[in-house]
Amino acid sequence: MNEAPFNHTDGGRTASGLSGEQLDCTVRAFAIARGVPYIEAHAELSRLGRLPGKGFKFRVVAQKRPDLFTRQYLPKGERRRVRTLLRTLPPGRHVLRIHRHVFAVVDGIVHDDCSSLDALKNRIVTDIFTAVP
Repeated sequence: MNEAPFNHTDGGRTASGLSGEQLDCTVRAFAIARGVPYIEAHAELSRLGRLPGKGFKFRVVAQKRPDLFTRQYLPKGERRRVRTLLRTLPPGRHVLRIHRHVFAVVDGIVHDDCSSLDALKNRIVTDIFTAVP
């Protein structure tokens, strides 16, 4: 079985002029899943309480902006590895949460700045956030 396609991307961080930003996986995933520029995602998450250079929990986005994302929490018995979940994830714009990281999946294509899908595929997904059209 073929693996899901992988797009190595910083989500527009460099193009936005914020190439020095760190711990910004929520910003990148938000920008990609919503289809908005990184700078717009950065500003929205700042309004929601994210501090520059600090991590931010994506569930806060879904709690404070349910008009943008819905959250599906996966109880321990339903959690799957990234590689398994990607086979059944419906088309659409999603953010997957694994331990201490989030990344975007758009219509089956993984978008992240990690080195490759190999770095993610065996990790356990704990939450699925789906962008509201």
